[in-house]
Amino acid sequence: MTETVEKVKIRPVSDILRAPKPQGALARVLQKLQHAKQLGDIIYPCLPDELAQHCWVRHIYNDSISMECENAAWANQLRYYVPEILKFLQQDPRYAHIMTIKCKINPN
Repeated sequence: MTETVEKVKIRPVSDILRAPKPQGALARVLQKLQHAKQLGDIIYPCLPDELAQHCWVRHIYNDSISMECENAAWANQLRYYVPEILKFLQQDPRYAHIMTIKCKINPN
């Protein structure tokens, strides 16, 4: 008895990422990454250049933003800017719902 094997066209990841409309889980991941990048573009100008180079937006959950820093020293400095960042975000209708910013450490 012979089985038929369905041929699947394997596409390079770069082609998938450049697709006009990615679908499924990939689309959700790309949307989250794009949203985090847009939010970073708003937040980073609120920070001193040196601090902005060592911190990044990681996740957005409902009314909370999770940011990561390279080490505890940078995370501590970021915490001092949280009230200013929140005040700035309140002026943008897309992010007026954000109430907290969590500062985490990720040395990678």
